[in-house]
Amino acid sequence: MRSVFIGLAMIFIMTALSVSAAENDLSIKDYTKALERAPDDYKYKYYLYRGRAYARNKNYTLAIQDFSASLANSSSGVEGYIERGKAFLKTKSFGSAALDFGRALKINPNNFELYRYRAEAFAGYGKFDLAISDANQLVATNSANPNYLAFLADIYVRKGDYKAAKGVCEKALLLDLNNNYALRVKQAAFAHEPEIIVYSDRPKEGTKKRAHRQGHQGPPASEQQSPAAVPATASAPAQPRGIHEYIEAARDVTKQ
Repeated sequence: MRSVFIGLAMIFIMTALSVSAAENDLSIKDYTKALERAPDDYKYKYYLYRGRAYARNKNYTLAIQDFSASLANSSSGVEGYIERGKAFLKTKSFGSAALDFGRALKINPNNFELYRYRAEAFAGYGKFDLAISDANQLVATNSANPNYLAFLADIYVRKGDYKAAKGVCEKALLLDLNNNYALRVKQAAFAHEPEIIVYSDRPKEGTKKRAHRQGHQGPPASEQQSPAAVPATASAPAQPRGIHEYIEAARDVTKQ
């Protein structure tokens, strides 16, 4: 009887996993039926599967409830922690997400993608140094992966360290010149801290050189003309307001 139930339950699961996002309600009903009939030592799987169906339906509150129920009925719980952590990310519960990804890492330290998820969680509530540490751990697992480098640069941009972000993006683009992620992050870094350009000494048209400091526009101060060097423009004498002023003004004119 038990084997029959397991076979029927697996049919429910495979059917539910094959449906499109628009049919998630049907899969949720199937998982609910399976939960009603499942032995206690199998319930954690169906809570996990139904939680994923809720998450695909963007019902993260019910998804978190099912993932928590799966964890309560599971001996290891690594999948439950991962899925619940993702749902916490979606609801911007970043501290809870970081805790779940950390628990999953303790169970399975070889799941390197968990460093990425936890870095996202740390960055979400402003723990950028911890996020950068996890992103570096991710890069260390495969330094030839340009997406990992672009992710590290992305964290630097969110922290506000645009110089570091540009440097990491350059490394990513050396590996893959057309990497879209690295190009987007680099563009974001330059949008906040653009490349500064000043004119060289007596520049020809179109010649420019890079500045060594931020925020400077136009010729440097050393190249600007002093007020004394600028030819004075002739101005009309002020209109005299009295007879003595009129006489003095007339004398000045005759002396010229």
